[in-house]
Amino acid sequence: MKLINKVLIIEDSILFSNHLKKSLNEIVNEIKQVYTFREAKKSLEEEDYDYIFLDLILPDGEGDELLESLPVKLRNKTIVLTGESDIERRDYLFKLGILEYFSKINPINLIINDIKNLLKDMEENKNFNVLIIDDSSFIRKTLKNILKPRKYKLFFAKNAKEGEEILNSEEIHLILLDIELPDKNGVEFLEEIKKEEKFIDIPVISISNNDDPVIVARLLKHGAKDFIKKPFIAEYLVLKCNLHLKNYRNITLLKEKNEEIRKLNRIKSEFFSSISHEIRTPLNAVNGFIKLLIQMQLPDEAKKYVKILNSTVDDLLRIINDLLDFEKAENNKLKIENIEFFLDEILDEIKEIYSQKAKENGIDFQTYFKNTDKYIISDPTRIKQIINNLLSNAFKFTPKGKKVILRVFLEKEKLFIEVEDEGVGIENDKINTILEPFSQADESTARKYGGTGLGLSIVKKITELLGGSLDIKSEVNKGSVFKAVIPVKTVKNRKLNILVAEDDPANRIFIEAILKHLGHNYKIVNNGKKALDEFKKNRYDVVILDNNMPEMKGSEVLQEIKKISNVVVISISGSEAKGFDFTVSKPFTPEKFEAVLKSI
Repeated sequence: MKLINKVLIIEDSILFSNHLKKSLNEIVNEIKQVYTFREAKKSLEEEDYDYIFLDLILPDGEGDELLESLPVKLRNKTIVLTGESDIERRDYLFKLGILEYFSKINPINLIINDIKNLLKDMEENKNFNVLIIDDSSFIRKTLKNILKPRKYKLFFAKNAKEGEEILNSEEIHLILLDIELPDKNGVEFLEEIKKEEKFIDIPVISISNNDDPVIVARLLKHGAKDFIKKPFIAEYLVLKCNLHLKNYRNITLLKEKNEEIRKLNRIKSEFFSSISHEIRTPLNAVNGFIKLLIQMQLPDEAKKYVKILNSTVDDLLRIINDLLDFEKAENNKLKIENIEFFLDEILDEIKEIYSQKAKENGIDFQTYFKNTDKYIISDPTRIKQIINNLLSNAFKFTPKGKKVILRVFLEKEKLFIEVEDEGVGIENDKINTILEPFSQADESTARKYGGTGLGLSIVKKITELLGGSLDIKSEVNKGSVFKAVIPVKTVKNRKLNILVAEDDPANRIFIEAILKHLGHNYKIVNNGKKALDEFKKNRYDVVILDNNMPEMKGSEVLQEIKKISNVVVISISGSEAKGFDFTVSKPFTPEKFEAVLKSI
């Protein structure tokens, strides 16, 4: 269906008229051409048109004269075409109520293109509501004459109160606002309406006689998008209105699209959550029974099949986890922890798993760990995931008899993870492709090796969430090297000499168990006087005191110790304790007690 029903072209140049007609055929049902003033007058009296194209210079009369003789509703449909570029004449024609003005000085193809865009915009303009707030009836009428031809639906208010009432009852897309209103100035009006979220995006063009930079700055600060000084040029006003309405439409469309995306993401998240439960519940049972079977005394053939089942289920679990982690990462829901853990512990676990897999697949698996016998602060689950995904990828693409090497080392608060393989390699122009979700080097890769194409994508996302980077070097038929560098915090494994004074036997045993588990050196006494005597004889890094003890209270021991040394003193009182460096209120957990010691 074409956009426009019928147009009239009044143009004495047959060449230009025919060119225009040919170009408009795709959007207009019926096009009539006339070439003189007299023919135009007769056609306009006899027929109705959606749009009129008018050349200002005709063989038997002037276009201005024809326009002046027409009723306003016909002027509002008129698009002027002329070889002139007189600014005063243009402004006069706009005040008469013309729709648009095109100079034929420009190349004809550009003019035709602009005309087609104008007509398409005009059909869109029917959906836009413009509110004009001005106490001058002359300005309101002038703006009506200028904007009505654009097919906007216009609303008028004489003051701020009427403007607010219209805003709350109609859907407004653009506001033309006089600054000096009888009941409230433009700045105050803007401050009020921009407090409400539903009005925030509505563009406001301020119009005033006063162009004081301070006032204009205040208007722009409080939400106006633009400023036009009275008296204004009609064409300039139209251009500004078009610009801000197009921007508003784009913002609105973008918001609608984003909301649709958010809705789809919510549906997707709910689906993933549901399907995760439905798959993992039975799979958990299957996995558990397989693990039990592996521990049983089975015939060799049965044991072989169970091991294949175990490997298959592990692969399936990894795929499910990849899918779920990808969904979380896409929705910024992937959580990163920062906890203390022993690095060698997870590396030993990974080494054991992949050494067995290497043996089964005939791959030479080598590991090199340096400076990894340390406690670090990062996310152990995600670091394991990075190493597992990189190794799984390397094993998949490395043929029997070839090498896969895992190198991990700590250096200056950075964890370096490097996986090298002697696999099929990747072409240079495909390296970025394989990091994209659901992507592999080419279609044959998926057919031959399988996989979701998510593993490396997730490695990249997790590495970046941990504040690190992933680098890939590869050579076709020779192999690849994947290197992740992740910032971590190393924990000083410092043993403390700790003196404890606690009169309650059960609490003494409890505290001793905690300190023994943490590996600290300690001495425990049962009253405050013994604690002070012990402190004077030996060097301690930390003193832990119960406050209510026989012979000397903890607070009294604290005062005497601080006279001798600035050692850290911790209270483990059940009541308020003042002056101590730290307080662990009873009852306390081992974790809370450990956290205080680690913070020293």
